[in-house]
Amino acid sequence: MKQPNVHILVSVRNAKLMHAALLVFKTLRTGFPTANVYAYGNGLSGDAAKMVARAAYSVGVNFKHIARTTHGRWIEELVMSLNEPFWICDTDVVFFGSMEESEKKGGCGIFAGRFEPEFMEEWTGTRHAARLHPSLMRFDPCPLRAVMRYWPGVHEFFLTVKREFFEWQFVPYGDEVLFYDTCAVLHQAFGGARFTDAQNERFEHLHCGSYSDLIGPSLSLQGDMAEKHRAIYMQPELARGLQIEQRKYYASRKPWLVPGKPKRGGSKLP
Repeated sequence: MKQPNVHILVSVRNAKLMHAALLVFKTLRTGFPTANVYAYGNGLSGDAAKMVARAAYSVGVNFKHIARTTHGRWIEELVMSLNEPFWICDTDVVFFGSMEESEKKGGCGIFAGRFEPEFMEEWTGTRHAARLHPSLMRFDPCPLRAVMRYWPGVHEFFLTVKREFFEWQFVPYGDEVLFYDTCAVLHQAFGGARFTDAQNERFEHLHCGSYSDLIGPSLSLQGDMAEKHRAIYMQPELARGLQIEQRKYYASRKPWLVPGKPKRGGSKLP
């Protein structure tokens, strides 16, 4: 059976975090041993582009340059232009087993990913909506486009309203700021399939790998995020169990457990 293709958007915000852009290629063929994989240099140039291309080619990945874009817009373009099921994968992912096993059991519905619950995030002071995390997701674009076309289906008036399912966006709501991170609206509208325990055991994701230098000092229960990530870049096996720490973080940041109202503002990406 032909495996769905895999697509990877490679972004390098800070040259000092170049290892975050190269990490996935170290274990990629553990996660996807037979699939065709395509990596896209997100506005990369110079040494960064050369290093990513070299890492991609070393594991049989097709590499191409694209104009700089956002993660959500890139995902949407794939969903709207492709007809066969496919995967997307972040660069700060480590694989411990094959995700291709999912295909042998009938796939994952119209879209699937690891569940991330609603939580209060102290760096930006925003309330993050629950979503399926786009660090690793599988899409079946044809049926997904069909349900998107007719959503919400309750009144024809809403067909005239702009519908944004993939891009991140914030919504001021009273004293709070609700943040719908990449693909959060897609999950809120259609649900999707949560990865099973067996699927989750096959990979780990380094949250905020491309901007750990900015967000790390603000996060609780994380220790020195940048230092942990540096160790994993050198020894990917050390990533095993990260999702346990991440679940502890979410549990500690449930909106009804965090005292006071979230502050607006905070550090911003350059």
